[in-house]
Amino acid sequence: MSKLDQRGNVGLIIALVLTIFLLLGSLAFGMWAFSSQQNYKNNTDKIVATQVKIAVDQNSTAKDNQFAEQLKSPLRTFMGPSTYGSIQLQYPKIWSAYVDSSSSSLPLDGYFNPDFVPGTESSSTYALRLQVTSDGYSDELSQYQSQVQAGQVTIAPFSFPNVKGVVGVKITGQLTDTVQGTAVLVPLRDKAIKLWTETNQFQNDFNKYVLPNFKFSP
Repeated sequence: MSKLDQRGNVGLIIALVLTIFLLLGSLAFGMWAFSSQQNYKNNTDKIVATQVKIAVDQNSTAKDNQFAEQLKSPLRTFMGPSTYGSIQLQYPKIWSAYVDSSSSSLPLDGYFNPDFVPGTESSSTYALRLQVTSDGYSDELSQYQSQVQAGQVTIAPFSFPNVKGVVGVKITGQLTDTVQGTAVLVPLRDKAIKLWTETNQFQNDFNKYVLPNFKFSP
């Protein structure tokens, strides 16, 4: 075999080897690209599914919240005796009320809570409390002095929108050792009106329904 033929065979072998390597490389690249595409598709499907679930859950929660708000209307109204300021207190219709007017130290003592009112001697917390106290406004306000000094509550001037001529205070924070909430205290002649929540869970109802609609005769 001539040298020319040998060179031709070597060149053919090299070309064949290169072709095989290129073919294998293309095959490997194709498999990698297909695998990457499948992983991307699978991950994308998971992401889309997660986003869809979040959107559905948020929509469901929004509808549940809207329905819960609708159940609260129309509001119920508690009417107090004229002796103690003819108080008008409005609260969600799905709440129940218990008001005691038999005590001389607390001429009016009201408990308001969703569904039912737990026993007043229990350690339960209530969505809303209302009191007309026999002590005057200054005496009632002085009871929060220690909490103010300890930084447990903040106090700001407050007037009910429907009784703007009477200025009292709004007290927010650790009202007692066991109660975290918001209280409104206003003078009523020689007495005081105290209205408060005993849990922050009902803070929105307090601000949205109770405070804007509260009325009394000074």
